[in-house]
Amino acid sequence: MSLTMNPIPHDLKCALYWFINFTSKGLLDNPAWELDSIAEFDSGQLNWDKYLTTINDPTIITTAFTIWMNNIQMDDDGIVQNEQYAAFRAFQYLRQHFDHRFTNDDIQPSLTREELDEHQW
Repeated sequence: MSLTMNPIPHDLKCALYWFINFTSKGLLDNPAWELDSIAEFDSGQLNWDKYLTTINDPTIITTAFTIWMNNIQMDDDGIVQNEQYAAFRAFQYLRQHFDHRFTNDDIQPSLTREELDEHQW
């Protein structure tokens, strides 16, 4: 049996690459954070131990990738339409785990069931 391969659109590959890149570097210095992460860790406003736990917890990271995948949208030509928004939604979820000033209630709009559903692609 011969399978027809449908390649992943280049634009989606790029969006995924950058999301993985920022995630694997610990999410530091990403403009989506809207904070000065180095200074805020140094001042104690961000909890370094909770941060390390967050970026190394497979359940939390899986949920962040799920949120990203459930938010990313492409047009009919395979062009990603909302790369920054999808990343921002995932980063909002992550941030609540180590920024005591940012709680689940601060995620706006609130995460929906559709964003959190793991489809086991």
